[in-house]
Amino acid sequence: MNTRFSPSLNGSLHVGHLWMAWLNWALARRTGGHFVLRFDDVAPLSAGETGDRQAEWSAEGEALLRRAGIEPDRITRVSDYSNGEVLRTVGGRNLWLRPPALEGWDNVPCTPALVRARVRADIAESIDAVIRGEELTPELQLYEFVNDVLGAPPRRLVYLPRLRVRCGGAVETISKTHGNLQLRDLYRMAPPEEWVQRVRRAGLRRPEEGADLGNIQTDPILELPEGLAGDTGRGFNA
Repeated sequence: MNTRFSPSLNGSLHVGHLWMAWLNWALARRTGGHFVLRFDDVAPLSAGETGDRQAEWSAEGEALLRRAGIEPDRITRVSDYSNGEVLRTVGGRNLWLRPPALEGWDNVPCTPALVRARVRADIAESIDAVIRGEELTPELQLYEFVNDVLGAPPRRLVYLPRLRVRCGGAVETISKTHGNLQLRDLYRMAPPEEWVQRVRRAGLRRPEEGADLGNIQTDPILELPEGLAGDTGRGFNA
């Protein structure tokens, strides 16, 4: 199974990304496939952000995953496959699709040019299983349409629920744009391999059996260590 992890370059990776990256990497390793780390640098920047910030986040993201033992077979960027296209606009504004009333899902870019670049990348890198968060479900039909137009065989698309966290009885979502539970901070509190084991226990029904699509929790909740409190608005305090 050839898989990929493709985070947007709009912030530092958090523990939810560790779960998604580890799962894709572990499935590729278990099935004899390859794992691609592909940075999504085509999505629009937020106000005040620059390409320099994107370079910082990609370098940091790669280093954080490698510290957790997640070694990519290849590192690419979505812009490698964009053919110079830019996001199409309507009336001078970016065209967005946003899932209604879904906690923590602020911006879900789903424009034709962006999806086209993602599909081109999956074809070129021989990705046959796309495993990602369910906040990207709005692009499902557009993704499959573009894939068909480009003459590629259908690939397996798996949309997973977001990893949530529990501390002191309260269950909360996490967000890169809000800057909470970032890996660079968590690694100072416990070794990266401990966080890998935590997301593995949270995300798999039977952690001892390893990564398998039939072994994934439908409502993954990460139990945080005592003394670590998640705060979706202001980050976290230790």
